[in-house]
This record gives sequence, structure tokens and C-alpha cells, in this order.
Amino acid sequence: MATSSVTGKVARRVALYTSGRESLKGEVLSATSSLWFLLFLLLPMVIVVFFGFATINTDLTISYNRLTLDNYRFALNPLGIVTRLTIRTVLVAVVAAAGALAASFPISYYLARVCSEKYRSILLNLIVVPFWISFVVQVYAIYPWVQRQGYFGLFFDWLGLGGFADWLFGNFGFGSPNIVAPALIYIWLPFMILPLFTALLKIDPALIEAAQDLGAGKWKTFWNVTFPLSYNGVITGTILVFITAFGSFVEPKLLAGQSGTLVGNYIYDAFLKFGYLPNGAAASVVVLIPTIVLLYFYVAYAEAAGTEFRKKSRLLDALARLRDRILDALFRRSKGQPATSMGDGDGTGMRVVRGPLERRYDQVAAKYGKRILQVYVLLVLAAFYVPLAQVVVFSFNHDNNIIIWSSFDTRWYLSPKGPTQVRSLFSDPDMTGALWNSLGIGLAVTLLSLAIGLPAAMAIVRYRYGSKPFLNLMLYTGLVMPSIIMGISILVFITFLNDLYLGPYTHSQWLLGYSSIIVGHVTFCIPIVIVVLIVSLKEFDRSIEEAAMNLGADEITTFLRVTVPNIMPGLISAALLSFTFSFSEVIVTDFLKGQGIETLPVVFWATLSKKIPTPELNAASTLILGLSALFVLISNRIQKGGTGFRF
Repeated sequence: MATSSVTGKVARRVALYTSGRESLKGEVLSATSSLWFLLFLLLPMVIVVFFGFATINTDLTISYNRLTLDNYRFALNPLGIVTRLTIRTVLVAVVAAAGALAASFPISYYLARVCSEKYRSILLNLIVVPFWISFVVQVYAIYPWVQRQGYFGLFFDWLGLGGFADWLFGNFGFGSPNIVAPALIYIWLPFMILPLFTALLKIDPALIEAAQDLGAGKWKTFWNVTFPLSYNGVITGTILVFITAFGSFVEPKLLAGQSGTLVGNYIYDAFLKFGYLPNGAAASVVVLIPTIVLLYFYVAYAEAAGTEFRKKSRLLDALARLRDRILDALFRRSKGQPATSMGDGDGTGMRVVRGPLERRYDQVAAKYGKRILQVYVLLVLAAFYVPLAQVVVFSFNHDNNIIIWSSFDTRWYLSPKGPTQVRSLFSDPDMTGALWNSLGIGLAVTLLSLAIGLPAAMAIVRYRYGSKPFLNLMLYTGLVMPSIIMGISILVFITFLNDLYLGPYTHSQWLLGYSSIIVGHVTFCIPIVIVVLIVSLKEFDRSIEEAAMNLGADEITTFLRVTVPNIMPGLISAALLSFTFSFSEVIVTDFLKGQGIETLPVVFWATLSKKIPTPELNAASTLILGLSALFVLISNRIQKGGTGFRF
């Protein structure tokens, strides 16, 4: 079938020219994505580092001729504010990563090793839905639960425990710095659950059965078999949560205020003040360096098999030895403990000592373990969905109150006619304009991300070529880079481009607006598209393509008529993820939106920053929740619980 379009003709000529040249074909397919990452990911990061050396003139313009180390000296001053905030941020990120690991392991274990196939996909869907929802909506959803006048506070008052409630909310509630780490654990828990689930699901049950047949109880089997074989998931999830928490500034701002300021808040404020851009750039490098180090660690080790990874990592071996000593102290205090033989029964096998606490643990796990895990999973799901359900319910509340119900009304969706007009979602020009902006930008980002990501995914899966390591590195970078660093780097890149090239040579400017937002969103959506499509392409049976070409179809026709229809589920999942992440993005949008352009999540962020929650935000949250649930159902329907949930 002849293709009449110019694009089709060019594609056919390229396919003909690269026929039999696998390396060249890989370079051609990945060229657009590699160039995009070079221009909007790598180069902006390098410019941010250089930007930190710039100086500010007396008229508050930026000078690139008089370079200075003062900004980095200020950022790296051991007694300075940046260092203090960085140390606090690292501690918060470590607590968030460790807490997320502890909280998510029972859930992942239950889903992978205990839960029946009949209910696994349902529970996975319920875990995944919060992953698709804007974290600003999640932060807003927990407002009535973390305030002294909220539901828990009222409940403690009803029990006569008002004094305890005062202490609890004064130290860990809304407005206190200690709320930040628990909030980060709560919001980013799916980032830990899904990689752990994937790693635990891959463990061969025969290995666990063999350990138990040799006399190991459930405690020793977990620590010596299950946990070591899940190292890939542990490392992946820990890095994802740590980096996300390390770059956070929205959660501390909304929940803790000034008392919970992290280094991300300092960087954000610096970029909003005239004359502080180089200072903010230098501080952002402090965040960028740990991100790059962790990225290298992830690329070097996270894809290795769990046992291989353990052999390669001296640090993990040292931690394992320390763990064993602690467990020995806890469970093997007395010398005359009964031992269980692990061997061939001839007396030469290893003898496993089980202390009283360990034996008690094994007994409880054997008798009540499944039920305990079920209750725990249900409690975590309730923690996710009860606040979200409360948001939906109170979007129909008559009064301007998000805690106390009065009567049913739809005024927060459509403002009633009459003298008592109220701000409502579809009657507020700011809200409706932001909604249409979010939809339009999301669609544009989705189309661009698919057009760039699909050829790159094919190149990674099918060909070997010189620039493949660079593309893989940029892929990981785009996946794990904190949003604040991505937004700042592209903003600095545009500023640098305007000051040194576009302004002097073309007398024009790249103005912040729709184009800059789309560039920022596409930059973090391309890696998502590539990862999803890599899975689909690896599962695709290429013999179908060979059969089509043996019947006379050329490569382009085979791709359009055979490959695309067979990977369509992956394409739809990638499209839905791209649209959802673009639609829900706050941080990158806030840096790149310019004047007069707002999206729905940014309006959310601006409203909540002023501490004025309203049922209008409940209505907007309900819209976002509905879209997220719909997209998850569509993705699960076409994937049958597959590609969209693999990490």
C-alpha cells in the first residue's frame, strides 16, 4: 500500500537506507529522544552548575562575564542556612524512605506471596490509583485529618483525651515540622510498594520451601531468603522515595509552613526573588549532586539480580552482618536453647538455633500471619481512600466547610443564580481556564511524548548502537530527577538562552508560557513512555513481523499494520500515564508557566498556599479523582493488570 504523505515517504526512504544496518537504524530511531534529552535535560543541568558562578549587577540583571565562587561558598558554608536545610532534608528523606520501606513491605509481600490471583489485580488497582492522583490533591485530602479541629481531634475530645490530642497535634499535626516525614511516607508509599511487589513476585517459591524443609522457620526464611532476593525492589523503591522526598517543597509548605522548611523551599523562594537566581542555582546543585550519585548507584546495581547485587555490595554485606548481630542479641540470649537441625539427618548438618521470641513469632505467623496481613492491607487502603472519599462527599456540602456536613448541594460545581454567588468549579473563569489549559497541555504532551518515546523504545529493545548507553542514562535521569531540579534547570536554560543568544543575536526572547510548560512536561514524560513501551515490545512476538515481511510488506507497512496494533495496549497505557502526569504536575509547571497561564493543579497550589481551603477545591479534586480512576480502569482493562503496573 502506497503512502502518499511526505512523512510516510521520508520514513520509507530512511527504512530503505538503513536496511541491514542495525547500528545505524538504532541511531536513527533514538536520535530525536537523544537530542531532546541533550537539549532539555543534560545541557540545562550543566548550565545550572555554570549559572551558580554568575553575578548580579546593580540593576538586578545577571552578569556572565564576572564569575564568582561566592554563591557556592555560601551554599557550602558548614554553618550556613543551605547546609543546615540540606542536613534536615537528608534526615527527612532518610526517615521517609525507611518508613516507606517498613510500611510497604507487608503490603507487597501479601500481594506477591499470599494474596490469591482472584483478588490481586483488584488490590493492585487500589494501590495504583493514588499513584495517578496529583500529590497536591492527596495533601489537601488529609487536611481535615491532621488538624487539631479535624476528625481525629474531635474524636479524642469525645473520648475525653483532649490533653493527649493537644500534645499529639502540637508535635505531629498540621503546622509542626514533624508532620513532613509521615506525610511524605503516606503520599509516596506506592513508589515503594510497586517495585517491592515486582521483586517479591519474581522469587521462586521452591527456594522458600527448601529453606523451610531444612528447618528454617518463617523468621529465618524471611531474613535469609525472602529479603535478600528482594534487594532489587528495596533499592529501587528506596531511591525513588528518597529522591522524591529530597526534592520536595510543596508538602512542607502546605503542611508545616515555615517550621518545616527544607532545602527545596529555600531554592524555590530564591528563584522567586530578583537578584537571587545564581544563589538559588548554587543551592540547587547541592540537591543535584546527591541525585546524580544515587542515579549512578541505581544504574550500576539496581538491575542486577538480588543475589548478585548482594555479592557486589560491601555496604549491604556489612549491614547484613550488623543486622545478624542485633537479631542474635534479641533472639539468642540464653545458651541452652533448642536447636533445629538443617542437613541430611546424619548429624553433620547446620544446627539452627531459635530463641523463644523467634519461636513465638513463627507460631503467630503460621497461625495468624495471613489474617494480620489482610487487616494491615485493609487499614492502609482505608488510609488512602477514606480521606479521598471525604473530599468527594464534601464537594457536595452546602456550607463552606470541609469538616462539618450541613446539607447536600451542587453549588461548588455550578454556582446557583441569585445574589448569593459563590466560587464554583465550572462557574469560576480562573478555574475553568486552568482546567482547559491542563487538558490542552496534557494532550499536546501526550502526543509529543509518544512520537518521541516509541522509536526510542524500539531502538533500546531491538538494536545495539553507540549512543545507547547515553540514552539509557538519560532515561534513568529523567525518571528519578526531582521535579524542582527539572523545573529549575529548564528555567535557567531558557534564561541563559535568552541572555546570551536569542536577545543579542535575534533580538527575540523565548517567553515562558505554553511552549516552556510543554517542553518541561515532555522531558519527564518521555522516560515514562519508553519504560512502558519497552515492556510491551519485549513481550511482542517478532515472528509475526517476519511473517508479514515474508508476504511482501515493507518495514513501514509492517510497523503500522502489525507492530502498532499488537503493542496498542502499551501505547494506550503510556498515553494515559503521560496525560495524567502532565495534567497533575505542579512544580515544573509553576517554574515554567510565565505570567497569565495557570493549570488546575497550580491553582490548587496557589490557593492552598494562602491557607484558604474551600469546597470548590473539593469539587476540583473530585474531577481529578474521577479522571484518575477512569484512566486506571481503562489501563487495567486493556492490559489485564499488566504493563501499566510493572517496575
